[in-house]
Amino acid sequence: MFFGASTARSTGASNECAKNTAPALSGRCIIAGLVLSEFAIVLGSAVLVVPLTGRDFFRLVDAGQFRLHVRAPAGTRLEETDQIFNAVEAAIARIVPREETALVLHNIGLPLGGVNLAFSDSSTIGPADGEILVALKPGHRRSTL
Repeated sequence: MFFGASTARSTGASNECAKNTAPALSGRCIIAGLVLSEFAIVLGSAVLVVPLTGRDFFRLVDAGQFRLHVRAPAGTRLEETDQIFNAVEAAIARIVPREETALVLHNIGLPLGGVNLAFSDSSTIGPADGEILVALKPGHRRSTL
């Protein structure tokens, strides 16, 4: 008797639930079509962007500057590193005429103190390592791109 009444209530609730969800289930093909079409739009737009992947969003600019990282053999003394940097500067002078060069700057070795090292964008690791910064005059003939 108890189980019979419980089964009747359960069956009635199940039928009521099916009656209330029937309208929502009848539109499931429409919903599935909308979801699939949205997925196709997102996938299609991703495929269209593939040719642009890896390109810069900024225009190329000839700033008239370039930076060279020079590394001498490990353990090279600072004085010998300076001679190597001077040889690299001479090679630059053979390629870029002196009348087009505004500034050639050598940064050899590590900066003093941890704060200067923390805020620099240089990748120098010791006294045998450094950068040569070259700035060209505004009317230079060759591009630095």
